[in-house]
This record gives sequence, C-alpha cells and structure tokens, in this order.
Amino acid sequence: MILFGFSSTWLFPNNSHPDEVKELPGLNFPLNYKHYSGYLNATKGRYLHYWFVESQRSPSTDHVILWLSGGPGCSSLGALLNELGPFRMSADGKSLHNNSYSWE
Repeated sequence: MILFGFSSTWLFPNNSHPDEVKELPGLNFPLNYKHYSGYLNATKGRYLHYWFVESQRSPSTDHVILWLSGGPGCSSLGALLNELGPFRMSADGKSLHNNSYSWE
C-alpha cells in the first residue's frame, strides 16, 4: 500500500475524482479534508493500492509525504489506522476516531 499526503487541488483541479472516499464504515464524525483510495497500474495485470490523504492544514501549499511501511505479512494499513494516519481504529475494529497525534 502507498499512503501519501499532498495537494488534492494540484492532483484533481476540478475537485471531483472517482477515487474520492465519501464515507467509511465506523466513521461517525465529519472530516475537514479529502481522501482517496484506488489502484495504480504497476505492470500488466498487477496493481498497487493507494490511500491518499489530503493535508489538514493547507492542502494547496503543504509538501508531499509518501509513507511506506509494512513488510512481508504486514500491510501499511496498520500504520495508517494505528499510528500516524488521520484516524485510529478502535480495539474492536468496528469504529474509527480522530487521531490527535497524526501527521496533519
């Protein structure tokens, strides 16, 4: 998985993209930023999943962050949902809450 945060204004100037995530199961609070999830073509018949999270501060001017973690048997989703991502997963895995320690 690839997770990165940079300006969605630069990436999607018309503010509309088919990969934009409008809602997530277990997320019951409003977000003040956009995020996108989809697949990038890697090689013939192979794809890379990405989850792009827009900056919460200044999406049109903040720098790009590419966050890669995980390894054999460990997805980067663990880092997104339990470490530096904008929200954290509850212990029971049924809900998400705001991560006040995230990279904004």
